[in-house]
Amino acid sequence: MSRLPWQISYQSMKLNSRRPLAGKKSPDSDLLQRACQEGFDLLITADQGIRNQQRVEDFPIAIVELSTPNWPRLERYLERVSLALSQATEGTVLQVFIPYIDQTALDS
Repeated sequence: MSRLPWQISYQSMKLNSRRPLAGKKSPDSDLLQRACQEGFDLLITADQGIRNQQRVEDFPIAIVELSTPNWPRLERYLERVSLALSQATEGTVLQVFIPYIDQTALDS
């Protein structure tokens, strides 16, 4: 499965993956705290439990939750992701559903 690149530029935003901010065993609350400390306004994640595991309203950061980290799927729906990024507000989680792509149907 192809994953979102560690760093990509999209429009005027610079996006970083989780690895530069926190280690693999860091809890989400540490990640949110560190992102806020480092001046991030927005966290993009495919962790579908973050909204239930954390009190996101306590953090001055917006969260966009993607239904998949799979780059080939995301790449086809960047307009949907971009819309979510523009609508995300501090202290909330905005969910973005990315449909499954049947690769066999694309190949035929």
